Amino acid sequence: MKINNRAISNVKFPVACMVDAGAHTVGVAHCLFFSDRLYNFQGTGRPDPTIAPSLLNSLKAQCPQSATGALGNPVALDQGTPFRVDTSYFQQLGLNHGILQIDQELTHDRRTSGLVRSFTPSQGGRSGFSGGQWGPSFARSMVKLGNVGVLTGNKGQIRHTCGAINH
Repeated sequence: MKINNRAISNVKFPVACMVDAGAHTVGVAHCLFFSDRLYNFQGTGRPDPTIAPSLLNSLKAQCPQSATGALGNPVALDQGTPFRVDTSYFQQLGLNHGILQIDQELTHDRRTSGLVRSFTPSQGGRSGFSGGQWGPSFARSMVKLGNVGVLTGNKGQIRHTCGAINH
């Protein structure tokens, strides 16, 4: 697999920063944003083969195909420790428990898989924000990401709701 997310590939941002960012250690994604992985991955009519069967069953229960509503249910991005900023997210990726396709692809892409393993506690990485390499790497990556495509003055805006342009 290769990382093919247009939003990331169009930005000149080091691949390592995508992994370091690991910001998906907290937060949720609504079913709408990953249901194709559960029911019709890349138009095959089948689930994404990289999702662990146990996670697939859990996600299908949380995101039924017949669900109504614009976004669907919220699902924790880190199934291990959803309310802690730590390295559990990387451990979950190693178990094929990535909720978003872009996250799971990090473990299958040769450019990023070694970094994911290095941040995984079972592979010598240390859990927690301040333990091991990930915490400092995460901080550096957030600073770099904060400087990508920054609009200043009247060219940009601070959104009141992050998913919508202010009116």
